Parts: sequence; C-alpha cells; structure tokens
Amino acid sequence: MRKFFWIVLIVMANGLLVIGCNSDEGSTTTKNDDPGSADSLGAGQTNNNNVNNSDAAFLNEAHYDGLKEVEAGKVAQAKGQAPEVRNFAGMMVKDHFEMGGKVKALATKKNVALRDTLSADDREKITNAKKTGREFDRAYAAMMVDEHEAAVRKFENAANNAKDAEIKALATEALPKLRGHLEMAKAVRDKVKG
Repeated sequence: MRKFFWIVLIVMANGLLVIGCNSDEGSTTTKNDDPGSADSLGAGQTNNNNVNNSDAAFLNEAHYDGLKEVEAGKVAQAKGQAPEVRNFAGMMVKDHFEMGGKVKALATKKNVALRDTLSADDREKITNAKKTGREFDRAYAAMMVDEHEAAVRKFENAANNAKDAEIKALATEALPKLRGHLEMAKAVRDKVKG
C-alpha cells in the first residue's frame, strides 16, 4: 500500500511539474481534455508547420493515448494481483514509452505542440482507486482492450489517410505491435475474467 501511495504521489507531482512547464503562450494547440478533437486547434490558429490539422490531431492523440498507457501500466504493476496483469502492464510501460519517444520526436520535427498531462478524468480511470485485487485486474484488462481497439482504429486511419508521409509511416510501423497488444489484452482479460 505504501508503494502504491508513493507511485501515485510521484505521478501527481510529475503532472504538476509538466503543467507548469507547458503553459507557454506560443503553443499551437489548446490544452483541452480531448487532445485529438477537431477543436484542439483554436479558430484562427495554425500548426506553424507543414502538416494539416488532422495529421497534427493524430500526433496529439497518439501521444496522449501513449501517456495513458504508460501511466496505467505503472499503476497496474503496483496494484495488479495476477502475474499476467503485472507482466502485461510492464510491457505496456516499455512499449508505449518507446513509441511515445518516436511520436514526440516526429511532432517536434513537424512543429506540433503536444499535451503532456492527463486529464483529471483519465487519471481517475487509470488509478481505479476504489478497486483492488481481482476487481482491479478485471477493470485494467477491460480498459486495455478498449484502449487498444481505439488505438488500432486511429493508427489504421492515419496509415491510410495521413497526408504527411512520415506520419503515415509512423502509423504503419506501429500497427503490428498495437494489434499484438490488443490480442494480448484480450487474452489477459479472458484469463482474469472469472
């Protein structure tokens, strides 16, 4: 329990630090709760780059969703009861941290500002604060299935429709791993269901 407390405290402190660092007025995206929404670029704002708004929105969504996966994985490593859940969570932290670096590097290259903090709602969903033991395992596994189904759809859309060749290539490269994560998440969900 103490370990979980410290993890949550550290995550929250990092979030506050990032909020302070992300308050620059030159940002090209707003800091709303839906980083990939069509309105994440305000009226009259431009990307200040060579990518269109839908490609910039994809980079934002991919980055934000990756942050959720990493943070959820850290919580599941600490709170998970089943070894399958803890092992899967460790893989999520590693793989999504790695992919997040690629997304961030490409966004920087394309001059697309990214949101680096999770919304309060997402932080609450991730911690599943009231759930423990098998109930937590089931909730985490179900969330991972839902998140990866959505991620596969987003990355397939970008792989097929992105205008920027590098963004299209990033999405195409990531798809096999995301599809693998989805299948593993389903297997973990089925294992901890009972």
